[in-house]
Amino acid sequence: MKVIFLRDNDIIADSRVLKEASSLVKVGHNVSIVGWDEHRDASNVDGETSYARVSLPIHFLKAKLSYHHKAFKVWSYVKFETALFFYLLKVCKRIDAIHACNLQTGVIGLLAAKLTHKKLVYDIFDFAADTRNYPAGLSQFIHYLEFYVINRADTTIICSEERREQIKGTHPKHLCVIYNSPDLPVNYDPEGQQPKYTIAYVGGLSPYRFLPELVNVVAMEPMWSMTIAGFGKYESMITDYASQDEGILFLGKVPYSKVAKIESNAEILVALYDPIIKNHRFASPNKFFEAFRLGKPLIMIKGTGMSSWLTKLSVGAVVEPSKAGIQAGIKKVMANKSSWTHDGEIMKRTYTAEFSWEQMTHRLQRIYQTLSSQN
Repeated sequence: MKVIFLRDNDIIADSRVLKEASSLVKVGHNVSIVGWDEHRDASNVDGETSYARVSLPIHFLKAKLSYHHKAFKVWSYVKFETALFFYLLKVCKRIDAIHACNLQTGVIGLLAAKLTHKKLVYDIFDFAADTRNYPAGLSQFIHYLEFYVINRADTTIICSEERREQIKGTHPKHLCVIYNSPDLPVNYDPEGQQPKYTIAYVGGLSPYRFLPELVNVVAMEPMWSMTIAGFGKYESMITDYASQDEGILFLGKVPYSKVAKIESNAEILVALYDPIIKNHRFASPNKFFEAFRLGKPLIMIKGTGMSSWLTKLSVGAVVEPSKAGIQAGIKKVMANKSSWTHDGEIMKRTYTAEFSWEQMTHRLQRIYQTLSSQN
């Protein structure tokens, strides 16, 4: 099939879009991606990226995103959504299916699919109404929109079993779970620097992930060290910590292909989502699957998505959502160092049996085989 992915970001660092798109290309589908270049407000441009030795064409819609005022931000989204709609109408004769990621592209994707009689796959990375604490009326409206898209899409994808609860009340035509499992090979670097205790964090440097608390805890312990990679709101804070503490290394933004190497050279991984954000209670964190694939001790916050697996298997640590809880969790994991090898084998076996990207690829391929047979 000829498939077009829709995403409201710059795509290059979006591992889920890239691995889904490349997995479809590898079995013969023709895939292109539409992304949003939010840094410039000029003519649209075609580009290309390579992922897992697969070349993926990308069309960037340009609409500069302003953070100075909410009204400007809303206007930027209106411009992007409008450009996306007309672009889909323009290319509709060249595609068979639209693969929309999240509500920001799902509504436009549904409208275009119905007008042009194309198939729609609605892929919920994050359930929109639960991504932040919206006012009650706005939350209800966003819920209505997302339920509307789910009920009318040809297939809906969620990224964890827990999210079935989140979309309770909908009636999807077909529902599939595709976890955020990693698909790149494990690149262990035995010659890399190995501090006595190393914690690795690679991801968005965003609020509600306990990053200030985590970095502060590590800075207080001279025997602990940490490697951080990513970009976002807390970049300057982490840069300051790294400049003052030789035990904290900040790598900035890194390509997804380097994530496995950074995490392989670490001893402990973290996935510290704040449950105050409802979406985090149903999260499917990349770090969870990366830790299980590597067999690394993992620290998670109590009540967040996938953390019940740590409790079920008695591995890693599930901690209270606080600085003290994080500190206690790290100490607990370090005190159990003699069990790391045993626990790691349990995690690796569980990953292979339950979460591997090979299994997720087969699920994704079956979706498009079914849609193709309906054409």
